[in-house]
Amino acid sequence: MKLADVQIPDGNLRFPHISLVKLCGGKTIADIEVSLSREFGDVSVKLVNIVFTDGSQLGCEGEHDHPYVTDYSHEALPSNEILSALYKEENS
Repeated sequence: MKLADVQIPDGNLRFPHISLVKLCGGKTIADIEVSLSREFGDVSVKLVNIVFTDGSQLGCEGEHDHPYVTDYSHEALPSNEILSALYKEENS
């Protein structure tokens, strides 16, 4: 897998966006689970899980300024080796 295979052509060359669906091998998203939070005064919608139709899911964690996904099922994201290679390609 190469960066060009998953990158969204949005013109942002400094921080290119990547398609999560393409990164996960074309899996179909069944639902995005959320919760309501009032950590900073106003109610906000916090991402909890991204659920795919095959039953695999990604958990969403992190702070308000740096959210990220975690692959607890080890079935949704490519291997760490592939992700590392994409990261190196993106940051070279």
